[in-house]
Amino acid sequence: MYNRFFKGLNKIDDIKKFDNIVLGISGGYDSMCMLHLFERLGEKHGLTIHVVTLNHMIRGDSSTEDMNYVINYCKGRGISCHPYQVDIALYCKKRNISVEEGGRQVRYKLFEKIRDKYGGKYIAIAQNMNDQVETLLMRFLRGTGIDGLAGISKVRKDGVIRPILEFNRDEIEKYCKDYNLNPRLDESNLKTLYTRNKVRLDMLPYIMENLNPNVISTIYNNSFIYRDDSEFLNDYSQSVFAKIIRKKEKGMEILLSDFNNLHISIKRRVIRQIFKEIKGNLKEISSKNIEDIIKLCFRGSNGKFIILYDVKFHIKYDKLTINMGSIEDTDSYFYEFEKDEVFVEEAKCKLLKGTISNDKEINYTKDTIYFDIDKLSGELSIRNRRDGDRFMPLGMGRMKKIKDFFIDNKVPREERNIVPIICTGEDILWISGHRMDDRFKVDKDSLRIGYIKIICSNSKK
Repeated sequence: MYNRFFKGLNKIDDIKKFDNIVLGISGGYDSMCMLHLFERLGEKHGLTIHVVTLNHMIRGDSSTEDMNYVINYCKGRGISCHPYQVDIALYCKKRNISVEEGGRQVRYKLFEKIRDKYGGKYIAIAQNMNDQVETLLMRFLRGTGIDGLAGISKVRKDGVIRPILEFNRDEIEKYCKDYNLNPRLDESNLKTLYTRNKVRLDMLPYIMENLNPNVISTIYNNSFIYRDDSEFLNDYSQSVFAKIIRKKEKGMEILLSDFNNLHISIKRRVIRQIFKEIKGNLKEISSKNIEDIIKLCFRGSNGKFIILYDVKFHIKYDKLTINMGSIEDTDSYFYEFEKDEVFVEEAKCKLLKGTISNDKEINYTKDTIYFDIDKLSGELSIRNRRDGDRFMPLGMGRMKKIKDFFIDNKVPREERNIVPIICTGEDILWISGHRMDDRFKVDKDSLRIGYIKIICSNSKK
């Protein structure tokens, strides 16, 4: 294993470049195997290693014991060790992010801090072949393209490396046993509460026993094929992007004919590149978002637009313009609700209104509301949201900003400025398809009852 480890590092860079390398060490089998291999490397080649270990305070005393194990191991061998303790659960709560994401953010900040302190080039993370395969399977099950199936890379541009990625879990555990390392065991890895653990403990053993005993190496080796294909397609897409995109002072534009003539695979990559250029990242961008933009360009209806995570894609005659968008610079709409039927072009929805007798049974649904006509404060109208809009959600008894209501109810950001809002005078009666205002509900004293129904489709028909 040491020989393979050494050869793997030589393929990454000159061995001297691994001096002052930072190692992320948790105390588990993978990280202790990697640490021991780097110890041997340092002894033979005079390299200095710096260990960073984090007590994330998630598993109580066990987390503290993990950190102390790493501290004592390093102390006994004269290894530079930098222990930290961070309440990851609290960190994530303040930022409204997952524990997995919060832990990753904190760890990498600490790794970079120590690397900057000692002037090293690389940060080593202990992920193995099984981790790679589990990641690929989870991505496949959740839905991903060829880029996702390329998996995690052994070397990143920012200097993060995974030097034991080619070793499987069995040989890592054997190595630890052979050298009496006695790593810590994270008992949460033995519980099928998390998707990764279900893949590790249930799915892969079943496949190995019944379908393919070499599934780990098969999937791992295939990831290199996917990576090669992914790199080629992305490189080609970059050259296409450079040819057809015209950068402007406040964004960019593209001729619809140039975009629509591309192969669908390249279209998707061009759109992803647009998001990277404008937004800076692809966070939260889904395959549906990308397909919606492709449909927008194919239809080419002048004036139509989509706003996705503050990026506005706007059709202007024969061009698609792209810039940072917001509710302030998005077209608003307004309709009088005088007739019993109004088609809202922007939302591709039809709104119907009428009255019912007060002895009829009322069944509120997502698409239909009932209200006391005598409680209305003015004429009915239909519009999209405005800054500062507030209403009293049914059953709440207090006012709430529509912006907060959309966030709390997980209404997709790109849909929030399209949702038809039914108003009575200056007051909001109904956020269609979501919630009506409590002030206009029907009660036992209601004499005249009205209803409004929304029907959404892709056309007026």
